[in-house]
Amino acid sequence: PGQPFNGVPIIGGQPDGFATFAALLLCFGAVVSAGAAYAHEGLEQEVSAMAKQNEIFRTKNEMLASQLDELSGVRQKLEAVQQKMGENLQQFEDTLQELHTVSCAELLQMMLEAFMNADLAGVKDCRLTGDEVDALFDVCEASLKDSAPDFDLDALINAVSETGIGICNLRFLANAAVAGCDKVPGRSTAMLTLVMFSAHPEKYEHEMAIALRSVLDMEEDDIAALLKEKMTKANAKDHGRIHGKELMDVSRMVMSANMDGDTKVPRDKPKVPEEP
Repeated sequence: PGQPFNGVPIIGGQPDGFATFAALLLCFGAVVSAGAAYAHEGLEQEVSAMAKQNEIFRTKNEMLASQLDELSGVRQKLEAVQQKMGENLQQFEDTLQELHTVSCAELLQMMLEAFMNADLAGVKDCRLTGDEVDALFDVCEASLKDSAPDFDLDALINAVSETGIGICNLRFLANAAVAGCDKVPGRSTAMLTLVMFSAHPEKYEHEMAIALRSVLDMEEDDIAALLKEKMTKANAKDHGRIHGKELMDVSRMVMSANMDGDTKVPRDKPKVPEEP
């Protein structure tokens, strides 16, 4: 009795043990509180960022809704135009066919006149060479480029400048120009390649095979055999070229191919029609 109170000796039997434990507990609580405050601040920032994104999305949704309303009006107008056009669709297609026929006739006339004028200005042998070839292509080059934009027309001109172009080759060129309006390309390139194959069979055999495979429903081996057979008709005394009349059957096969690139030739029958 009469001694000062020094604390309750809970840990270690000494007053200092309790104080140490309390201090550690307070430090731990402070760390946890600081972490919670930091996490709360980060969460608040995330919430703010999400609020901004939501605002952006809301603006975009309003804009998309407005565009959909506009597109709905456009769709109604298009449906009205389609319905109106559908009433005269057959008449429209008939008119296009008539215009195409007239255009083809004018094109053939233009190319034939160019051929005759070039021949009359030259040797007059119904076969154009050198400057005569250049005169012909000065007239019909634009039409041929339109019919086969990816075809190397300069290579064709160089190929036939020496060997020449006859009436049959002119027909091949005309076919190429006429086929230029096909929905599925291929026939124009095949006809132009046929002119090059006629001039230099060995040089352009591979290109001719590729062009024929794109339009004819024939096996690769059958096409190769067809071209090999045609190459036997090459005239070594005439620059090694194949006369155009020997390739007229190939021309007919190409031009008889339908818009899907198939022909009516069955696989189990001869692929080359006989000459009339």
